[in-house]
Amino acid sequence: MTVSRFGANVRVGVVGGSIVGCAMAIAGARAGADVTVHERSGGALQDRGFGIVVPPSLHRDLVTGGYLGTDMPTTPVADRVWITRAPGGRSSREPARQQAAVTACNWGLLWRALRARVGEGAYHRGVPVVSVGRSASGRALIRTGDGQREYDVVVGADGHRSVTRALVAMGPADVEAWSRAALNGTASYLYGRMRRP
Repeated sequence: MTVSRFGANVRVGVVGGSIVGCAMAIAGARAGADVTVHERSGGALQDRGFGIVVPPSLHRDLVTGGYLGTDMPTTPVADRVWITRAPGGRSSREPARQQAAVTACNWGLLWRALRARVGEGAYHRGVPVVSVGRSASGRALIRTGDGQREYDVVVGADGHRSVTRALVAMGPADVEAWSRAALNGTASYLYGRMRRP
């Protein structure tokens, strides 16, 4: 895997310490940046989600790239099965089956695997980001409940009640569409970077 190198002393602030936030922190640190993750929740996130699926080729790249260990339990799934039940009924039926090869894993296991690869000093939890803006020097500024810090790059991975989505959206109605586009663009960029020889 080839990783672009940041210039000397580049500081990256990641808003959100979930799956995408941890993956971005790992990528930034590997590229030579000084990375800080800001997670609003004071507790561990391991039980926040049910399950997640990724394409088998991406899972292989995540393992090969050192983001995930080979020992993380996953389940290969060849088909997506649609099951329905009539309202009030007791039996179900399968109206459709679709080929969809994915690698399924537990959300909590995936988060823990990524979180373990982010340094303790780089991961700050329990102090929500209040705002993201620009400092007088023109750098990005992250304000939290206990202070503020300047960064060269800010990554928005803060999900629900996002502070960063509002910065790229034109208005409240555009937030969901923009966040999907930004996440898809980031995921595509990362996937492309990881796949390069």
